[in-house]
Amino acid sequence: MKIIYLSLPAIILMDIYAWTWVAGLLTAPSDLAVFSGIVSIFVIIILHYAFYKLLKFKF
Repeated sequence: MKIIYLSLPAIILMDIYAWTWVAGLLTAPSDLAVFSGIVSIFVIIILHYAFYKLLKFKF
């Protein structure tokens, strides 16, 4: 159960980062911003999937 409480803040922080990235792209897009955003989207998807599997396994 501890791992659920530890992983939830990481998912929330990555979601906040994703929305900040979208806002940054709307104001000043650059190649590095686009690349880092694409990488972060994959990380966010993996984190959400892992959290879903963890919750499904625990409950």
